[in-house]
Amino acid sequence: MVRLSNYIEDYYPAPTTTPPSQDSDCDGVPDSDNDGWCDDIDPCPYTPGITCCGDGSCRGDETCENCPEDCGECDPTSPGDPCEGVTCPGDGYVGDPYCKNGDVYQKYRDYYCENGECKYTETETKIKDCEGGCENGGCVVEPPPSTPPSDPCGDDLDGDGVGENCDNCPGVKGKVKYNGCRCPGVPDDYGYDDCMWWQGKYNFLKEKEQRLNELKAHFENVSSWTKVGGIAIVVIGGLTFIGGTTAGFGIMLIGVGIEVIHFNADYVISKISDTISECKEKRFNIALEASTLCGCVLDTGD
Repeated sequence: MVRLSNYIEDYYPAPTTTPPSQDSDCDGVPDSDNDGWCDDIDPCPYTPGITCCGDGSCRGDETCENCPEDCGECDPTSPGDPCEGVTCPGDGYVGDPYCKNGDVYQKYRDYYCENGECKYTETETKIKDCEGGCENGGCVVEPPPSTPPSDPCGDDLDGDGVGENCDNCPGVKGKVKYNGCRCPGVPDDYGYDDCMWWQGKYNFLKEKEQRLNELKAHFENVSSWTKVGGIAIVVIGGLTFIGGTTAGFGIMLIGVGIEVIHFNADYVISKISDTISECKEKRFNIALEASTLCGCVLDTGD
């Protein structure tokens, strides 16, 4: 059996050469690894192919360390890899972040071994883009808009300015100074704001005063009066009033609260003027009470 590599090279110039057929050339010699090379000429009879450790040729990835059979023993005097067995620190960011060009930067360190010594390269790396600029190694963050604290009194359900939790009279449009209850003089069942109640009283007297002034002007311009069978008929402007006795007549001026017992133009005008003065005084007092009791500022229109 021939197992020498020079024999293979002489008879089979290259490993890619088609191996001889077992039936035609091996003459009954087995091919143990079924690679087409007869065991008597296969340098690696139990490993497919003709290249392996032990084939007598040091090639491929074979070295004195992994295949001394083919490559010989390693020279103990030649130095090995000086970085073998050396463990360097892991790569990563080092130092504190810092500001540069309005953004955040930090050093990145990449370790490696050279001649048995750990070394590193350091790169300046941007780690964060800042929209509002950089300060003290971090992005400047604008504070969120402040929100007013929630009212502990809760929602004002009846519209009187007092939250439901603090409203002593929920469902009543009372004043804030009375914690939602009615200010003095306003009925509890009034369906609107207290000030509207006072304004209504004021407006009623103002309208009455206006009607009295119009009536006074009529009496100052009496167009005619007469007596018919003891009944006095007075025409004032476009209005006709009918009175009682022959001595004079009595009429009620409906809606203005003046009762005329005897017809006398000057007397009637005087009574109307007195009532107008009373209305003005009452209006003044109502505006004062509304302001004092409820804090209401009425629209006087004066």
